Amino acid sequence: MIMDNPLLPGTGGAKLDINIINEVFPLKLTPGINPVIIDEIVSKGYKGIVIEIFGSGGLPQKFHDPVRNATEKGVSVVAMTQCRNGETDFTHYEVSNKALDTGIIPVSKMTFEAAVTKLMWVLGHTTKPEEVEKMMKKNISGELS
Repeated sequence: MIMDNPLLPGTGGAKLDINIINEVFPLKLTPGINPVIIDEIVSKGYKGIVIEIFGSGGLPQKFHDPVRNATEKGVSVVAMTQCRNGETDFTHYEVSNKALDTGIIPVSKMTFEAAVTKLMWVLGHTTKPEEVEKMMKKNISGELS
């Protein structure tokens, strides 16, 4: 079936919102990566980091302190899985549960590119950790599948 208009009906006019923060670093974890990379990213002035973690909640223990240090300095750190069609869930494993104490924000069902772009947009609107987390987990424009 071919649709005449594949777009969902709008609720109002379009509004250009250019409030974004460009200083968001995309980081893909790989075996052997040194956790000092987090400190280096923070030292370069980045305001956010999106980390592609292993599995659904695989942030290695050696990354916990650097991520905690980053979030304590006001850097928003978002985690998402590298697993295609997977979702980020830090409740599956003990090490994952401990990662939540670092201030990391797990998001699920979003592409890596969408997470980076969304964090850029969110940080353009707030830097308060609880608001960043709430906005990252809210489906704003269909980015959460």
